[in-house]
Amino acid sequence: MVTVGMGYFASTYVSLEFKEQNVVKAKMVTVATYIYSIIVHLIIAGICFIFVAPICKFYTTDSDVTEIFNSVFMIWIIQHIFNSILSVSFGVLRSLGKTGLGSAGILTCSYVISLPLCYFLAFEKQQLIKGLWMAPLVMKFILIIYFFVLMGYDNWNKVAEHERVEIEAVDFDNELG
Repeated sequence: MVTVGMGYFASTYVSLEFKEQNVVKAKMVTVATYIYSIIVHLIIAGICFIFVAPICKFYTTDSDVTEIFNSVFMIWIIQHIFNSILSVSFGVLRSLGKTGLGSAGILTCSYVISLPLCYFLAFEKQQLIKGLWMAPLVMKFILIIYFFVLMGYDNWNKVAEHERVEIEAVDFDNELG
């Protein structure tokens, strides 16, 4: 829930700054949201790391299952941090009007990269559950780069100007109606 909240916060706050024509503050909010989100997720990951044994014992007493969980736990922590970055990035893309491109990237990475890589790592390379967890990690890393490219490529000043024009058009329509 924290991850989703960070994405919505980034989307809402950056959009508000665009409407005020304050691109510099929108970029500062984006960076601050990244930092805050990563810190929150590192704290959550640290708490989980400290209590990994009780968490495992809560769900199972089987030592084989606990061993499997321990083998993928660090991958889970890294994925958790990547999820926080992706959520904030997608929120900013939503503000920039690039939701379609972001969604296309997610679908493409999921089906073209992650699923075949899951099969390859888990069964061809005999990494089993670890391979199943590594493939989405690779996919998320590629998505982070893709989202950063989308955000950096766009002209934030042009987006802010477009937001201002849309607001003026709505205000003009309200005056007439």
